[in-house]
Amino acid sequence: MAAAVTISGPGFNPFGRVWAAYERSLRRRPVLTQAASSALLWGLGDAMAQRIETRGRGGVDSRRVALTAAFGGAVIGPAGHGWYLMLESLVLKLGLACSIKSMLLKVAVDNLLYSPAYVLAFFAFGCMAIDGLSPAQFSAKMRQEFLPTMLAEAMVWPPYMCAVFSRVPVQHQLLAVNVATLFDVCFLSWMRTKDDAGQMAGQAQQQQQHQQQGAEAFADVVRSRDAAAAALLPRRDAPSDENLNLGRMALMAASATCSTSGCGGLFWGLRPVAPAAPSAAPGAAPPVAC
Repeated sequence: MAAAVTISGPGFNPFGRVWAAYERSLRRRPVLTQAASSALLWGLGDAMAQRIETRGRGGVDSRRVALTAAFGGAVIGPAGHGWYLMLESLVLKLGLACSIKSMLLKVAVDNLLYSPAYVLAFFAFGCMAIDGLSPAQFSAKMRQEFLPTMLAEAMVWPPYMCAVFSRVPVQHQLLAVNVATLFDVCFLSWMRTKDDAGQMAGQAQQQQQHQQQGAEAFADVVRSRDAAAAALLPRRDAPSDENLNLGRMALMAASATCSTSGCGGLFWGLRPVAPAAPSAAPGAAPPVAC
């Protein structure tokens, strides 16, 4: 097995003063440095995930980015630092240092123990602290999403961790993992929130359908009202004698109220339409007008 490549030293300094400052800080305060780098990369990964979720059209939720960065700094940084030191100590105790067996053992233990634990912790923190789900909702989400997530993780991480454990010194292994986690956080954040986005889209579509149904129901009510009104009101083009009589009687009543004497009003002279009288017999006296 080839020896691990030394990233530090005078012959390898790809980032200049920034890399030198990082290594000095790593030697002096390893846990704090690992926590800070983890927080930076996890927060950046969640911001990238949000841009992917909104397809670049929406803003970035700064609260979600800050909480994800806090998880990376408070959990992943210290836990990852201790985990990779523990794996190195394990293979040394087993006498498997710098061998293919040590690399395979590290990859197996890392993917069987550490990877499920960190995915579970991230989903628990993200679902309940960031998304505000209840424990029951979190349990339902884990039953639905945990196995597909772990299957996808198992397709990517083992080959990458083989390269990390065989080529990267132990003090830089967490940094190498966090660089890849920059993209893994995008995937995990999307898996955690994809059902929520689908539910929001479904609710919007359902609301639009309800509005359309309400508009159609209102139009039906208007049409029914117009049909009922048309059935009750007389037709203007064919008024009946009865309707004309009722109208004339109303005008005569109004004329009587406006009259100042007993023989005439504003509408005097209007008479109800009477049925045609039978023709008088020859020689009969004409009717006397009222």
